[in-house]
Amino acid sequence: MNIINKMWFSLTVLLLTVWACLADVAHSEERMKRSVSASRLASLRSKRMVGGTLAPHVPWQAMVYISDSVLDGGYAGGALISDRWVLTAGRNLFVRKSRQDIHGKDPVIPKVYLGISQRAEADASKEVAVERVVLHPGFQNQSDWDNDLALIQLKVPVVMSNKVTPIPLPERGHDLADTVGGSGVITGWGWGIHLTPAASLKHLVLPLANHSD
Repeated sequence: MNIINKMWFSLTVLLLTVWACLADVAHSEERMKRSVSASRLASLRSKRMVGGTLAPHVPWQAMVYISDSVLDGGYAGGALISDRWVLTAGRNLFVRKSRQDIHGKDPVIPKVYLGISQRAEADASKEVAVERVVLHPGFQNQSDWDNDLALIQLKVPVVMSNKVTPIPLPERGHDLADTVGGSGVITGWGWGIHLTPAASLKHLVLPLANHSD
């Protein structure tokens, strides 16, 4: 468990720069309209970034896949942080995402794809086998969004290339205050402007701020 504890150490700073890698699942607009009220859609929408433009290739981007349909778990983003670990949101590993729905349930073992920027590229040649998933020990301890983190361990080390490489992590002891006032790039698959499925990776550049208080 030591390696897992060390990985949690750097996640606060990492999340400031790659938060949208934890983007919510893509979904089918037609099925969503049949099953989710407009008020709930607005509530879900308020938890996520809106907009973005097509992203260039992001070599540490992962797709964490359960299903094409949000009703069956959907798919979301993650970040390759070493040759055998992917960081994602804990709720991305469940079919239903709320604390009430997740309580008492085990996470799903997802498919993971690396080296892609388009949903259509997620095929067997880009899939990496998953060994296990590890939820943050305080995952959803008080609300849907508390400690919304998970690590996915891959069965074999990833072969690095110009298409697939881990995200540059902050060094141990890095001062968070040094990053405040700078800019961070967030990437992910999410909801389109009309709540349509996101087939392409998007990105935004946002100012960094300290929200630890």
